[in-house]
Amino acid sequence: MASRMDLYRTKRNDDLGDPNYWDRKFKDIDARISVNEEQRDTLEEVIEEGRQVFREKANEVLLPLIKEVHEMADVGALLRTTSATEHDLSLGGKVFYIDEGHRLSFAAPAYVTIYRMESPQAAMLGEVVSYTKDTGELVVDVTKAEGTGYGGGWTVTVGNPSDTVDAIVGVFQARDDTKEYKNEAKLAQAGAVKAQELTEQARGETEAFAQSIHNDADRAEDAIDELETIKGSQSKIYLGAFAVDPLLDLNGDPLVKGAEYYNTVDKVKKIYDGNGWTVSYVPVGSEVTSVFGRMGNVTAQVGDYSSEKISRTVGAGGVDGATVEAALADLRSTADTDRSAKADKVRKVTGSGLATGGGDLSADRVIDVPEASDAEARQGTNGTKAMTARRTKAAIDALVPEADTTKHGKVILATPTQGSQGIAGVVVDAALMKASIDAAIDALVGGAPATLDQIHELADAIGDDPNFATTVANQIASKLDASNVTAWALQNLLGAGGASTVRSNLGVMSSTDINSALSDKSNTGHTHDDRYYTKSIADGRFLGKGATAANATKLGGHLASYFAAATSLGNYYNKTTSDSRYLGKAAKAADSDKVDGKHASELGASIALLEDQKPSGVHGQVGSTSWYVRHLNTEVSDPDGIVTLASNAFTVSKDCFAIISSPGRDISQYRLWNVTNNKPATGVTYSYSGGGYTFPNTFFARLTAGKKYRVEQKDNMVLSNVSASGAGVEVYTRVMLIG
Repeated sequence: MASRMDLYRTKRNDDLGDPNYWDRKFKDIDARISVNEEQRDTLEEVIEEGRQVFREKANEVLLPLIKEVHEMADVGALLRTTSATEHDLSLGGKVFYIDEGHRLSFAAPAYVTIYRMESPQAAMLGEVVSYTKDTGELVVDVTKAEGTGYGGGWTVTVGNPSDTVDAIVGVFQARDDTKEYKNEAKLAQAGAVKAQELTEQARGETEAFAQSIHNDADRAEDAIDELETIKGSQSKIYLGAFAVDPLLDLNGDPLVKGAEYYNTVDKVKKIYDGNGWTVSYVPVGSEVTSVFGRMGNVTAQVGDYSSEKISRTVGAGGVDGATVEAALADLRSTADTDRSAKADKVRKVTGSGLATGGGDLSADRVIDVPEASDAEARQGTNGTKAMTARRTKAAIDALVPEADTTKHGKVILATPTQGSQGIAGVVVDAALMKASIDAAIDALVGGAPATLDQIHELADAIGDDPNFATTVANQIASKLDASNVTAWALQNLLGAGGASTVRSNLGVMSSTDINSALSDKSNTGHTHDDRYYTKSIADGRFLGKGATAANATKLGGHLASYFAAATSLGNYYNKTTSDSRYLGKAAKAADSDKVDGKHASELGASIALLEDQKPSGVHGQVGSTSWYVRHLNTEVSDPDGIVTLASNAFTVSKDCFAIISSPGRDISQYRLWNVTNNKPATGVTYSYSGGGYTFPNTFFARLTAGKKYRVEQKDNMVLSNVSASGAGVEVYTRVMLIG
């Protein structure tokens, strides 16, 4: 910065007691110091921004690699994973998509067992055809399946063609057989009860038939009258023969309840019950033509109703016997035969192999398959207990150590070329794995030259000074401290003592020193140019403050107003000229033509406001567990035209500062996305609210001219139908720009 000592040097005849004299000098000094401080702050911001860029680039490059290393080190995840793909339980080729978080860590074996955790008896076993880690696509040829149904929520783990699925099938087959025997026994019991009910029903029907025959002649007359009535309405009741169900009677009227017709296709008579046609007929050969050989109007006699005398058609209903008694005997014989073929309650169902329990069929029995304990699973010698998925996982966790470059575990993986025998003997070399990971890291770091070059250039710019900020601060501290330029310092500049340091820094002298320096000087004459007046010339040329119009002769024949209207005196302006040339403190935008043609707003900050506005009661956006774009649909204010809003994104025309506010609920994340460069413009900020309340979150960003930006958000839950419920326009997302 150039020296300005000529401006600060005290000259002869300077009025050192005039505060304005010192104010001008101190104002200039303060301005120079402020510039240095602003440059220091700007430099610190640039350094911090460079550090932030480095941290973000390091996180972007290294964090995914670290995550992948952790996933590769998770041995348990190599052998077991999950899939939400929905399938039915059946044989054949099926495609499962492994859940996204397990795709890289899962190592597909030659054979897999696929089951549901909530219902392990529903399972499939098959050979792995292919597995793609990038997409998580697992193709399996299912060769065995147990259970039925359709759904997702599958667990995929190592399997064997002759392993757990056969045991599960056997256990549930035994259970089903037991249920079948029990049901057959119940059916036999129900058959006997049904036979007894049929006997009672036949007895009742016989008694009712005899009673009807025993009625007097009046009933016969009533029957004749009824037949006459039926004959009169025959066109509504008996419709004749049709191949399909008629929709109207013979008169074209709606069908009445009780109407009937003969179906020529089904060879049956049908009756209309008010809702539809039903079959109701007596098979040929089963009509009642006589009672015990007596024809016509039969009178009941003693012994008519004994079971051995009630005749029936042999073979009717699949039951032999010419009498009811013979039919009952045939039914009993059939029931006895059926019972002898069914399991008796003294029969027993007993588990074998891994299955235990059981007993006779006199009560419900339980077949149990005991689960191996953690200790038995690790020991691996017990052959009478089942290895479930959780015991298998526990045994693997206990027997296989975590990945470590100093240890060799028992991890044995299958390869696609090793056939269909499940786990194959290929041992993972820990040292080889470490070397592969180191090589990947080296390649990753070597693949980021642009980032390293940027950091190197930044280091060159600050002279490889690790304490650059401290160095700059020390240099600024060596300059004049603005705190010394205070009212106290002003009062003491002409004195002695503590003010001497200030005078020394400013290069000025005290009044004592000045008087001493001038005391040995002699007066010298000098002349002024036409810019100055001597006292005698000024007195003869200008009126004093108390002059009146009577003194006009002293003004060369001109009134005082003549001189007041003069536009200038050399390099000076009078009041009229100054008022027309400069803005006052209360100047507004309307006076812009007085500031070199610039709008008054250009002398200060520009402010614009963007909002997501919705009518009262209209819900805000539906939340998502993935990043989504917040709405911005209204340009509330932009008097200087510094922003353009379109499709929920905005473009700034000048560098500016943004204050961003967006609503959230429970736990939400926020960021500003640089659409132009397709990368984040800010880091991710978090907010939390307990109790399910909706709340606003505010964060800040520095924007670059010509870039397009948008506000993005991600929530820990999906929310919808949430509105501010205000009386007027509801505002959700808001962006204020200051530039």
